[in-house]
Amino acid sequence: MRNKMEMVESARRAAEGGREEAESEMAYRLRKARKDWESERAQESDASAATVARLMQRLNALETQLAVSEETKAKELNFLESTLRKATNEKELAADAFERRIAASEEKAKQLELLLERQREEMLRNL
Repeated sequence: MRNKMEMVESARRAAEGGREEAESEMAYRLRKARKDWESERAQESDASAATVARLMQRLNALETQLAVSEETKAKELNFLESTLRKATNEKELAADAFERRIAASEEKAKQLELLLERQREEMLRNL
């Protein structure tokens, strides 16, 4: 009977040892799975951070291009406004000069009319 008891006890210890070994193996696998999961999450997080950094760089580049474009447009607009003012001033100066020439021509025409009138009167007196 003692042998039987020893065998039962031995079987029980073996079962407990197997259970402990199985629990240890399960705990190891759980730790490894958690470590792998955390590693994957860290890699995904790093990839996401890198993507965000690339997108931010692209955004900054686009903002810079936009600022340069707006600055260029502002310079072009200033140039066009300046050119328009200059052309307008030149047109006004030309119009003023033309009006002065017309006034001078009208004055000359009046003087000629007066001269003709005097010559006519003189010719009539001399007749």
